[in-house]
Amino acid sequence: VEITFTNSDETVRTSLLFGCDGVLGAKASLEQQPEYTGVTCLMGASPVPSPVRGICFPSSNTTKCHMCTYPTGPNETIFQMYFPTPVENPEAWGALGEEGGRRERDELAAKMREHGWCERFVNTVAEADPSSVVRVGLRAREPLSRWVRGNVVLLGDAAHPPVPYIGQGAMMAVEDAGVLALLLQKMCCSPSSDGSGQGKSPIANFDLKSLPAALNLYQTLRIPRTASVLGKSKSLGKTQQDRAESRPYEVWRGLSMKVQVAWHGTLPVLKAGPHYDYRRGVEEGLKAMQQVGEEGEEEADCRGLVLGCMGTKAPIENKDALDTVAASA
Repeated sequence: VEITFTNSDETVRTSLLFGCDGVLGAKASLEQQPEYTGVTCLMGASPVPSPVRGICFPSSNTTKCHMCTYPTGPNETIFQMYFPTPVENPEAWGALGEEGGRRERDELAAKMREHGWCERFVNTVAEADPSSVVRVGLRAREPLSRWVRGNVVLLGDAAHPPVPYIGQGAMMAVEDAGVLALLLQKMCCSPSSDGSGQGKSPIANFDLKSLPAALNLYQTLRIPRTASVLGKSKSLGKTQQDRAESRPYEVWRGLSMKVQVAWHGTLPVLKAGPHYDYRRGVEEGLKAMQQVGEEGEEEADCRGLVLGCMGTKAPIENKDALDTVAASA
């Protein structure tokens, strides 16, 4: 793979390129660019204890927006306020600075009081550190069919830009890295002699011949997993916005969520993220691949057996677009 950097004349050749450049990365040949969802989020950190132990999802029928708050320590609470914003305005996104953050914080707190928001949520906004206040626009896209082209592989937001409603975007990126690292270690690396006659060196020989199989298994394992989790996040976001736009639905859905939390200990939709062991997924995938055999098997057959052994029925979206270019260099 040959890499040319846009900020210099340097050109580098490498055996493997990881595309981890985020939702706005410069993947020139990526055909499915993330699209603006029509929602912006104002978020910040407040040095006040959370009134409850877990995540709160309040909404308002008067302001037509909804909120998420959660503790990050004994004396800090994060807030995220989501606004329907039809017109995309990326120039207004990003860190707002001390002055801009204070202005946005104070305006939001005043509007919340005016429209009758519970004071504990108003206080979380009003006490926020101005320097922590950030405004972002939410972008998303349908799941890609393929994250690998040749020796180029996508990870994290570059492969699956999330909407943040269940807080699993970063977790999916960590899982991607963990799965890919384990597969490369188990399928492409072998101990090498250190030349001292003292046995094997921890430095590994890298077998490029096994790389295509490792990368294919990586995307076979990860595409259904991320599509499922991030699909649940998208669904929760829609539910929250529907609550903000309909008082009867807000009352019904609020009661439903309370019942679910009382029964399950949390919202079932939130369990999809943490209740998963990616290392076990790798082991099951490798076992399934061994059953198929490395010679003479179609990719689709291998994929079906791997997913079957993992006990997942999640489909790979856009099956007619398997030649989608996932990355380029």
